[in-house]
Amino acid sequence: VQLAGLQAPAGDGESGELTVTAVGTLRDGFTTDLQLKAFGGRLDYSGLVRPSASGIAMDGKLALRATDAMPLAAALGLPVPLLPAGQLVLDSAVTAKDGSISLPDVTGRIGSARISGDFSLDKGMKVSGNLSTGAFALRDLLATLFLDWTGAAPDLETAFAPGLPFGLTGEIWITPAALTVHDQFSAKDVQIGITA
Repeated sequence: VQLAGLQAPAGDGESGELTVTAVGTLRDGFTTDLQLKAFGGRLDYSGLVRPSASGIAMDGKLALRATDAMPLAAALGLPVPLLPAGQLVLDSAVTAKDGSISLPDVTGRIGSARISGDFSLDKGMKVSGNLSTGAFALRDLLATLFLDWTGAAPDLETAFAPGLPFGLTGEIWITPAALTVHDQFSAKDVQIGITA
């Protein structure tokens, strides 16, 4: 993470492992297999990579796996009281061009909660997404949106964040299987729109 000029807000100090195999030419692009192991998870990319004047273009498949999602969530700095536990499995096609990234068919799960949808990010850090998820709690959604991503569990003294993490803007629609408003009330058939 530090090699890429980034700093994980929380998590272990273990070394990561990066393996890249690329065959091809600068003109035609490289058939690439990439594997990154860090924070107890593994990210795999398999597909074509083309260096260009406006950045790197990609067209391939992406897979993220972790036997426990908690270290990855902590490394991102998610400000939820109970970080997601259990296995993390995510797969999608991925295309990148001119500084934008598109994940058109995200599928997977965190623990037993299913996730599916599409997600894109343009070069101005504007996000667009539609996600269907398993059940989750309103408090975790509000914490994720309004608190700083420092990895610390929120408390009554926690201040609001000035903006979304990583400078993101845009719009995401989430359709959870159920939304727990409080311990005695859970809503179904809910769709939540987040605009920033």
